[in-house]
Amino acid sequence: MLKVANQVRPKSLVIVAALVNAALEMGLFKTIHGDMLITSALDGEHKRNSAHYSGLAVDMRTKNFPGVKEKHEFAFRVKQRLGERYDVILEDLGGPNEHLHVELDPSHARAGEPLEVPRVVKRTAAARA
Repeated sequence: MLKVANQVRPKSLVIVAALVNAALEMGLFKTIHGDMLITSALDGEHKRNSAHYSGLAVDMRTKNFPGVKEKHEFAFRVKQRLGERYDVILEDLGGPNEHLHVELDPSHARAGEPLEVPRVVKRTAAARA
C-alpha cells in the first residue's frame, strides 16, 4: 500500500487517486459526456476556513455524468475508498454549480500521521468490456 506522509502537500493527491480509481472501476471514462474535470482545488472562491485553502479539498464536475444514479454511485465509491476521515458531498445536484466536493476533515489531519492512498482495483478483461 502506498502512503502519503503528513508533511506532503497537497493532500488533495489522495483525493484525486480515489476519484480516478472509482471512475475506472465504474467505467465512467467511457460513459460521461466530455472529460472528467476537477474544477477546484487550491484555487477559486470558497467559504471562509474552507479545506480548499489548505490543500485538503477537491471539487469535480458531475453534471456531465450519465445520470443521477451514477452520480450517487460514484460519490458512494469515492467515500468507500477514502473512509470516514473524508467528507464526500454532491453539491447543487441538478443546479448550475453541480459538483462532487471531497475533503479531508481537518479534525482528522493530525500532525505526523500518514494518510493512505486508496488502492487501485485491478479490473478483469470482462470488466473492461
